[in-house]
Amino acid sequence: MRDAIRDLGRGALDLFWPRECYACASTLGGTRDPWLCLQCRAALPLFLDGDSLCHRCARPLGPATTAGACPDCRQVHPRFEEVRAAGAYRGPLRRLVTGFKYARRPSCAWPLGELMAERIRGWATLHDGVVLVPFPTTDAARRRRGFDPPALLAEEIARRLRIPLAPGVLRRIGDPPPQASLSRTGRLDGPRGSVAVAEGETLPGRTVLLVDDVLTTGASASEAARCLLEAGAERVMVTVAARA
Repeated sequence: MRDAIRDLGRGALDLFWPRECYACASTLGGTRDPWLCLQCRAALPLFLDGDSLCHRCARPLGPATTAGACPDCRQVHPRFEEVRAAGAYRGPLRRLVTGFKYARRPSCAWPLGELMAERIRGWATLHDGVVLVPFPTTDAARRRRGFDPPALLAEEIARRLRIPLAPGVLRRIGDPPPQASLSRTGRLDGPRGSVAVAEGETLPGRTVLLVDDVLTTGASASEAARCLLEAGAERVMVTVAARA
């Protein structure tokens, strides 16, 4: 009865204020999902625990790849221990992320944060000593967008999973070009020296869950992890909305 009353009320509201799918902008009338149409929900390229992913960076492994670490992780040895990504950077998930970052839609933090929280809920490596740390955004990017994407995602995860949030622990040095604009070599080399722990911040013995929107090569996350470990963190894990 309660669901029927809720659906009736939602249907009445949709007549006057139609809800739109966050990924494709189609009308959401007739669905209980508050942010995705049925087609986009079904097409979400979400990762599951049984998927064949690199155990370090969450890169999907091909059928010919030996289970475990991917070739890049075996060569580069990133400083973080493990990545949990909600899904692959394509389809509706990519549209959500690009709408969030490039179309300046901070409301997309709500669905993305929900997907990320579901992916890491019950993660065995998370315990009472974990703290959420957003990956730092450059001042120029923050001014351009009017908000800080990783910080909003971290707030959503903290609210849903009740994990302590430590904003401002990391800061950016200089104003490097966006990772998306660089070649693969540039993405691997560019982050060196571009991140630092803010003055006076320490994380003795803490497990840090670093939060970002997309992981591509993992170089930026590895540089951030290096800084956090030098500041006393015991280990650094990473969670992102999408894995490129």
